[in-house]
Amino acid sequence: MTNGNDFHWHSGRRGIRDRVLRAYPEWPSWPRRLRQVLVLAPAYGSGDAGLQQMADAHGWDVAQIKTLIDSNAEFCKALDDLQDSGGYRHAKTLKGNLTRRPVSWDEMKQTYADEAAIGAFMRVEGGVKPTKAEAALLEASGLYEGVGGVTTADSKITKPESSPIPEEDAGTWGGYGTESGLPDFEYLSGGWKDDDAAKE
Repeated sequence: MTNGNDFHWHSGRRGIRDRVLRAYPEWPSWPRRLRQVLVLAPAYGSGDAGLQQMADAHGWDVAQIKTLIDSNAEFCKALDDLQDSGGYRHAKTLKGNLTRRPVSWDEMKQTYADEAAIGAFMRVEGGVKPTKAEAALLEASGLYEGVGGVTTADSKITKPESSPIPEEDAGTWGGYGTESGLPDFEYLSGGWKDDDAAKE
């Protein structure tokens, strides 16, 4: 039920995405590269110099980015708003009023990261080993729990110095388990087989 100028906000990630979509209803229709530019703009700037720095840092063709931006009037307006106000837009309530505070950069980053995580999840689900960045993204999003035992494509996960995980198992997802990726139930239920022998 709504009260005054507000509406029922969802909590957690869903609430964050709701706020972003109420500020930028065109967000889902924008190509991923445009969403990246909007999220990166506070770090690099939204003018030509900022776009050039983004392109240099991420290996993009700046001419292609400018053409993509110029071809989308709604995105140009969003980028101009960001540059003019120095912040993101305010979300709209169900009654069409603006919220008290604008969408934050953290909310924009979280929304983008969640979208990137689902893409990484689908790649892993299809049998592609994740990069370190994808593995970290999956772990942070909680999606890796649905994947099971996974090692990264670019290097194996290393164990911390104080870890009880044997070196041969350090490359499995989550830092424990067998090479097949399945958990070692002896470890989960109280330690490795030879823990008692090591204590003596």
